[in-house]
Amino acid sequence: MDKTFAYRRKEVVVDMPSIAEFQSRWPALFAESEISAEFTRITTIPLMSKFMSELDHHSAKLSRVCLKKGGVAGRKIAEIMASINENDTIATRRACNLKSLAVYLNEDPEKLIKEYLDVNFDNAQSELDMTALGIYVIKHEGADASDPPEDVTRVLKSLNNDGNGNNKHL
Repeated sequence: MDKTFAYRRKEVVVDMPSIAEFQSRWPALFAESEISAEFTRITTIPLMSKFMSELDHHSAKLSRVCLKKGGVAGRKIAEIMASINENDTIATRRACNLKSLAVYLNEDPEKLIKEYLDVNFDNAQSELDMTALGIYVIKHEGADASDPPEDVTRVLKSLNNDGNGNNKHL
C-alpha cells in the first residue's frame, strides 16, 4: 500500500472519482485492517489507540455538549449518561459518550451498539454477519452492570454491488 500512496493521492486530488469508483479500484482501503495500517503508515500512530485516547481526553467536553441538547434527544442522552453515575469506569464512559453522540446526531444508538448475553451468541453471530458497521458487546448471563463484557467486537465491512442491484458483504 505504501508504494501506491502517491498514485492514489494523485487519483483522488486530480481525477476526483466517486466513492464507488474509488472503492472498486482500491477495495483494500475500505477494510478495517487496511484503514488502520494506512493511518499508522501515514502518521506512525496506531489508529484505535489514538481514537480511544482522544475520546478519553475529550470525554468531559463531549458529555457537556451532548447534555445541552434539548427535546426528546436531550432526554435520551440524559438517560444514557445516567449509567456513568451507577458505574463510572472508562469503558462505561466511552460507551455512554458514543451512544450519546449517535443520539445527538439523530441516529439510533441501538443500531450501532448491540448488547447480547453469552447464551444468545448464535443470535449475535447471525446479526453480526449481516451488519456493515457496528459494535457488539457480549456479556455473561447474570452479570452486573459493573462487570466487564465477555467480548467486544467492532464490525466494519465494505458493501459491494454484485451486479444485480444487491449489496453483498466483502
